[in-house]
Amino acid sequence: MTTGMLPESKGVPVANIFPLQPLALGQPNTLVCMVENIFPPAVEISWQLNEMPVTEGVTQTHYTPTADLAFVRFSYLLTEPAEGDRYACIITREGDNSSVITYWVPQTRAPSEVLRRRSHTVAGQVASVLNNGTAWAQRAEARRQACRDLGPRFWASTALRRTPPQVRIVPVPLPNAPDAVLLTCHIWGFYPPEVTVLWLHNGDMVATGDTAKVLPNGDWTYQTQVTLMVTAKAGDTFTCSVHHASLDLPLQEHWGPGLSPGLTVKVAVAAGLVTLGLVVFAAGTFSYCRQAPGEGHMWGHTCVAIGGRSGGHSTHLNQGCP
Repeated sequence: MTTGMLPESKGVPVANIFPLQPLALGQPNTLVCMVENIFPPAVEISWQLNEMPVTEGVTQTHYTPTADLAFVRFSYLLTEPAEGDRYACIITREGDNSSVITYWVPQTRAPSEVLRRRSHTVAGQVASVLNNGTAWAQRAEARRQACRDLGPRFWASTALRRTPPQVRIVPVPLPNAPDAVLLTCHIWGFYPPEVTVLWLHNGDMVATGDTAKVLPNGDWTYQTQVTLMVTAKAGDTFTCSVHHASLDLPLQEHWGPGLSPGLTVKVAVAAGLVTLGLVVFAAGTFSYCRQAPGEGHMWGHTCVAIGGRSGGHSTHLNQGCP
């Protein structure tokens, strides 16, 4: 059975730096580096101040999943921003060692009149570009169309995909009970995570046993296991039956205890006696066929007598006759 594997995607992290409190130069503050679009969740976040690494006052959060099947992570730096400082948040992906760097420079607020004039100037330039050209509209429409076409394909290859499970039964004899066996049915490599596992004894359903939690494997597939304690007898067959959305029919794995020790000895003795009898029979037949004929024995003996009379004489030719 082959298991479908989702190819590993590489998201390009996007980082943004901002102060946690209102900025005041020379006053303690906390810089936040928010890293989004992480996939897989394996990145390292580090800080630099004026091109020098910073390790003191750095804390990081765990990965948080987002609705777009990616992850987000935060890194905090306790510092006192000063005029002329240059902070850098460096995100390094594990495996290929590629990095994304985002810089932040503390700036005091400009007077409101200056900001108003700048905003009017920028707004006028943007309005002029939008009114005099249609290239931006064409690019926006092309990107919207590309996203609309890519979305269903990505969704079908991730959330809507079907990956069939693999099954194996592992028996473990219990030391305190001679005939008791703990059967563990391992199921792994399946997606989506919803799965139903049943135990069958000689074709009849028995208790479902103890089911463990469904756990992720790290490759967008899942695993679980179901245990069942049984008293095994010769001829019994226990079956682990797995029902999953990727399967048309239940996937079944069978296990039997085999022959008992006493019956195994009897079968071995009978097989040895049969083998010994065949050897003796073959040796006797070979010896009998190679034995030379003795006196008084005729092997395929033929007696031929030819007689005649010529010129008053009789002639006899005996071949093989006494």
